[in-house]
Amino acid sequence: MEPEPQNDLHDKFMNPLVLGTTLIAWLEALLEAATLGGMHAPELWTNLYLTVMSGYVVGVEVQKWKQATPADPACDPMSERAQRSGVILVMWWVLFLGIHFWRYRDPSVPMPASVMPILMGMTLLFIGKRVSRHVRRTQRGVGGPASLVDLDGDGVDGTLDQEQLSAALAQSPTGLTLQEIEDALPELSRTGIKRALRALVASHQAVRDGQPRSRDARYRSTKK
Repeated sequence: MEPEPQNDLHDKFMNPLVLGTTLIAWLEALLEAATLGGMHAPELWTNLYLTVMSGYVVGVEVQKWKQATPADPACDPMSERAQRSGVILVMWWVLFLGIHFWRYRDPSVPMPASVMPILMGMTLLFIGKRVSRHVRRTQRGVGGPASLVDLDGDGVDGTLDQEQLSAALAQSPTGLTLQEIEDALPELSRTGIKRALRALVASHQAVRDGQPRSRDARYRSTKK
């Protein structure tokens, strides 16, 4: 079953707002430091920006907790992937550390008033989101056994997918290509199959023959 899609509020409004306000606030802080305070924003974006980011993060997490089927991270919009993976947080840390060490060389360089509170707020939001995601995946059974290795950063989604794939591979002594697996298991998505393959290979329940990501690569069960 495919994950429920993001709603229109997030797709059409919140995603552009998050990316736009991040870019504006970040560039304004950089401009203030680069011009030694000669140019700075007439109003601080701090409270507004953190309100937007907090509302966005909380809204996404509430939606993922309430939806009937486990969320597929591959279907997340760009702003959600950037926030989840820490890209936005890294942007603010890079800006802060760059200005901080620049001030060692030139004390006249100002540290924009918005940078520190935004950095602290974004760090807390990132930690909170990671905790919520871990608890959500643990309680809803998403992520597979703890012994499996998460190779793509998004968790191994679906023990059932792995069981179906393992059974299909066991029935073919010569192994199956990705296309053959898709043909044999039409009820599984390509994303789910790839994740299950990575999990089975990582746990030594299957092996891959041939070049990775090539059409000729074949996957064989190690079970006798």
